[in-house]
Amino acid sequence: MKRTRFSPAIVAAVLAGLALLGCARSTPYRYLAPAQTHACQGKEKWDPKIDECAAVTPESTPAYELHFVEFDDQGWLAPQSAPGQEAMPPYGSASGQIKAVLAALKAATDAGEGVNLVVYVHGWKHNAAFNDTDVLKFRRILSGVRAQELAHRSGKSAEPRKVIGVYVGWRGKSLTLGSIADNLTFWDRKATALRVAQGSVRELFARLIAFQRSFNEAEDGCIPSPDGTSQECRVRMLLIGHSFGAWVLYSAISESLIQAVTRYYGTENGTNGAMRYGDMVVLLNPAFEASRYVPLRNAARPPAGAAAPRYQAPILVVVTSKADWATRYAFPTGRLISTVLQRPTSSGEQGKSIGHTPGHMEALITHDLKAANKADAPLCEGWQLPDVETDTAKQIAIIRTNYVIEERNERAFFAKYQNGNKVPVLKPGWQRDFCGGTRLTHLADSGARSEPNAPIWNVRTDKLVSSGHNDITGPLLSSFVSQLYHDVTAIQPMETSSSGASAETASR
Repeated sequence: MKRTRFSPAIVAAVLAGLALLGCARSTPYRYLAPAQTHACQGKEKWDPKIDECAAVTPESTPAYELHFVEFDDQGWLAPQSAPGQEAMPPYGSASGQIKAVLAALKAATDAGEGVNLVVYVHGWKHNAAFNDTDVLKFRRILSGVRAQELAHRSGKSAEPRKVIGVYVGWRGKSLTLGSIADNLTFWDRKATALRVAQGSVRELFARLIAFQRSFNEAEDGCIPSPDGTSQECRVRMLLIGHSFGAWVLYSAISESLIQAVTRYYGTENGTNGAMRYGDMVVLLNPAFEASRYVPLRNAARPPAGAAAPRYQAPILVVVTSKADWATRYAFPTGRLISTVLQRPTSSGEQGKSIGHTPGHMEALITHDLKAANKADAPLCEGWQLPDVETDTAKQIAIIRTNYVIEERNERAFFAKYQNGNKVPVLKPGWQRDFCGGTRLTHLADSGARSEPNAPIWNVRTDKLVSSGHNDITGPLLSSFVSQLYHDVTAIQPMETSSSGASAETASR
C-alpha cells in the first residue's frame, strides 16, 4: 500500500488553521463604563452571564473599586471607537481606561479621601475576563486590603483610605484549545509580555507614580514618596506582578529601580535612602531570565568599602517557590531553544542566567523564607488567620487584634538592631519571624554577597509557603507580604541633623 505523504507546508497550514480556530479574543474584555450599563448598576455582585456586566470597568463595590486597563499584543490601548459607537463592542470605551483610573484617583483625593492603591499585572494563560482565576484572586486581595484599612484606622481621626485596584490585562492566554496547546505558547507569550512592557503600560505606571508623589508632596507633614512614605501620606501604592506579568512590570520599571538603588549609595552614609517606586514592588514566581535581573543586583551592591548603613523596607521583593514547576523546569526547557544563538556566553554565570529565572539561581538568592514552628514567634500568641470573605465585622476585629500583635513582634525584632533611637542596622545572617508562621533568613554566605540592609531582595520559599506557580495568595505568603509592607511606614529613612540621625516607629 502506498503511504500518503504530507508536505511540511501542508502540515504547517493545518496547524495554523487549528490555531486560528482556537485563538482567544484579541479585543478588550472591559469595554463599557458603568454609565453605559443598566442591568449592572447598583449591584454588589454582578452576573457575568449578562454581557454588559462582564464588560464593565470599574467594578464598584462597598469594599473597593476595581479598574481594568488592557493592552493588546503590541502593548497598545484599544483604539477609539467611531463617533456614536462608544458603547459598542469590540472596543467601546476601552481606549479611555487609563484616564478612568486617574479620574477615580483625583475624585477620591478631591473628596478628602486617602487612597490605598494596589496594582496587579497578571501572567501567562490569564486575561481580564470576568471569571478569570487571577481576577477572582485580585478581588479577594482587595477585600482583604479594605478589611485591613477598616481595622487599622478605627478609632483614629483619619478615615480609612479608599481601596482602588488596577488590574493590568494583556493577552496572556492566546489559545482556547486546552492546557497542552497553552503550553506551546510559551515563546510567543514571553515575547508578547516584553512588547507589552515597552508599550503604553509605561504611561500607566508613570502616571500613577506621578499622581502619588505629587499628592503626597502637597500634604503637610508628609514625607514625599521618593524618600519613603510616612503615616500621614494619604496615597499608598503596592505593585504586584506574577509570572510573565512580573516580566511586564519589571521590564517596564527596571531602569527606575536601578536609579533608585544607586541613589541609596550616592550620598554620605546613604542618609537619603533609596528612592521608592510606589511604596513597594513585589514579583511573585517571576518568569523572566535572571540575566535581566543581574544589572539591578549589581547596582544594589554597595561600592567598595561602603555598606548600606541602616535598614529600610525593600523597594523590590522577588519571591519564588522551590515548588514552582513552571519556572524551575519548564522555563529553562523553553529557553534552551531560544538561546541557542546566544552561546557561547562570556561566563558560566551568564550562561546559566540566560536560561533560568532569578529565583532559581543559587548565587542570586538573598533570603530564605520557610514555614516556621509556632514556637519560633512567641510574641505572636493570639494571632489568627483572617478570612475576609466571611463575617466582615468578625474579621475586622481579628485583623485589629492581629495588628497589635504584629506590631509588638515587629518592634521586638528591630529593637535587637537599634542603638538608642537610631534606625536599625541589621547584621549578616539575621532571622525574622513573622506572625502567621514564616521565618525569613538573610543568607550571609550567598553568592550574591548580599548586604544585610540592601533594598533589593530575592527571596526563595519552600512549598509550604507557596505550593506552586499559581499559589500566590496562600495564608503564609499573604501574611508575610502584608507585614513586610508595613515596614514602609514603620521604619522611616534616617534624617540628617546636627543632633544625629533618628527615626520613630509609626503606625500604619
